[in-house]
Amino acid sequence: MEGDIIGMDCDILAPCALGSVVNDDSIPRIKAKVICGGANNQLDDVDADDRLLADRDVLFVPDYIANAGGVISGSAEVTGRSE
Repeated sequence: MEGDIIGMDCDILAPCALGSVVNDDSIPRIKAKVICGGANNQLDDVDADDRLLADRDVLFVPDYIANAGGVISGSAEVTGRSE
């Protein structure tokens, strides 16, 4: 599909705005070996989509892991602690 960002030939796909963009329709088009983005709920169906990605040897990094550094940094700012 022309203009299909999901299907681009890339190393990392980073969904950072919309949830549910990784789904049973988009997974077959994904060429990236890693999905790591900040969007919440990147997988449309957590159990089914996780299995589909694993079957294709695509590493999925959940949003709460990808965003952990921001939480730590924000906590340090609020509490006055150094990095």
